[in-house]
Amino acid sequence: AVLNCWASSFASIVAQPRLMYAIAKDGLLPPMFKNLDPRTKTPLKGTIFAGGVAAIFAGCLDFANLSMTVSCGILFVYVFTGIIILRIRYLPT
Repeated sequence: AVLNCWASSFASIVAQPRLMYAIAKDGLLPPMFKNLDPRTKTPLKGTIFAGGVAAIFAGCLDFANLSMTVSCGILFVYVFTGIIILRIRYLPT
């Protein structure tokens, strides 16, 4: 359970800056998140923001609450991804 919580949290933190970059390119997040670092070509501000939020959660919650929050977040993402896929597939655009 500890390894699973760590792996899912790590995967979320790694993917979050690129997700914020793509959403900012569409204009749904502030433009500061669509800037790439010229040297590394990565969304540095999104990485710092996602890491900061993760550090705040890790510092404020105990392990039981943190693992429950991560599990609920992953469940939320899977449910809404499934709903959106069904909507895209079966509803006319």
